[in-house]
Amino acid sequence: MDESERANLEQMSELAAARSRAEAAEVQLGLVREEGARRLQTVGHELRTPLTVLKGYVRLLAGGEVGRLNEQQQEFLDQCERGCHVMDRFIENLVEPATHGNDTARLRTERLCLIDVTRELVELLCPIVESRRVSLSIVNEEAAAPIECDRTRIERLLINLLENAIQAVEPGGKVEIHFRSLNNAENGDSKRVEVSVCDDGPGIPRIETEKIFDRFFRGFSARNSTGLGLGLAICQDIVTMHGGEIEVGDSQFGGARFTFRIPQSCGSKPDIGTEI
Repeated sequence: MDESERANLEQMSELAAARSRAEAAEVQLGLVREEGARRLQTVGHELRTPLTVLKGYVRLLAGGEVGRLNEQQQEFLDQCERGCHVMDRFIENLVEPATHGNDTARLRTERLCLIDVTRELVELLCPIVESRRVSLSIVNEEAAAPIECDRTRIERLLINLLENAIQAVEPGGKVEIHFRSLNNAENGDSKRVEVSVCDDGPGIPRIETEKIFDRFFRGFSARNSTGLGLGLAICQDIVTMHGGEIEVGDSQFGGARFTFRIPQSCGSKPDIGTEI
């Protein structure tokens, strides 16, 4: 056997070994995805049980079964009921792909004012904001035009970003939500809305920014929390489903700044989704 034949045999052997490793990696990836789906189903189940109890007590109180409520108590209870409703929809979207195998999640679009949605969520988060003594405000409200989007998923996106920011800052800190309308002549769908959630917390270390949107990634500052590392991955999926992009950087306060941009109109994209 000459050198050329020997080299060919070695190359074929290396290719076969590489193919074998790729097949093994594909099998392993499938197992990881199945395990991830099972985890999401478990999370959904564990969340639904206490949520069902909460909704039951809310209905009981709202019905006056245990006494008449004053105006402030009724207002607080209405917020609790809305919070339960939002959480119920979040859970449904979380477990949807796990329940339907490889089916992709679909957008259910409607035209709405993003500012109004954000105001409602800020009001919903008031108890958390007050308990942590954090300032939460909306900036440039007039800059955001109405958009076509999936309300449930956009609410979920905003809630995730706002809760992360609120948890990141110290008592007395601040979180701001900035809006901008963008026109990009290079794109066919030139009109886009940009939303940034900025805080004055410790920020995101540079070494973590490349992995911050990966599923099950938990940064150093979150190691002692009980989260699964899904929140920001879900945020990225939701933005991608809407034909947009999301990024992380430094805020003007020295903390973190999470910015996403989505088209004002989804056009023909409502049936295009990604697993979330």
